[in-house]
Order: sequence, then structure tokens, then C-alpha cells
Amino acid sequence: MSQQIPQNKYPSFPSAGSKIEKLNWYSNYLISEALTKEKSGKTDDAIKDFLKAADILLVMAKSHENYAKWKKYSDKAIKCQEKVKSLIK
Repeated sequence: MSQQIPQNKYPSFPSAGSKIEKLNWYSNYLISEALTKEKSGKTDDAIKDFLKAADILLVMAKSHENYAKWKKYSDKAIKCQEKVKSLIK
């Protein structure tokens, strides 16, 4: 028996835009999901989402030669990693 995902739970992925814009959307989505899961007591699932978001943000940072954009994505990844550390303790 397959489990169906509710249609309204996952907003549609942006069809237009660059890869970076889509990755940015997805990382923000993962962070939002992680915060929701944390509030509902699903700490393990929240940790997984924060780590996925951090990985994506680091890939995005690596793709930029512009320091300001690199720093923006790196700092956001660090915040995700710090959140994971606080949830593990």
C-alpha cells in the first residue's frame, strides 16, 4: 500500500529561474520544514532537514566567486549547523 503525499503540503517548485534560485528556494523550504518539525517534537526529522539545507547552501556558496554571495550562503549554512548542534545537545 503506497502512501500518498497531500497535494497542498508541498508547494510547487519554481519553474522559472536559475539553478541557484531553485536551490535557494529549496534550502528555504527545508529550513521552514525543519522549524515546523522541531515545533511538533520531531527533532530527528528536523535535524535531517537542517543538514540537507546546510549542504545545499554550501554548494551554492562554492558556486559563487562573488564574496558577498559566498558569505551570505556560508553564514546561512553555519546557522543551520549551529541549530543542529543545539538540537543534539
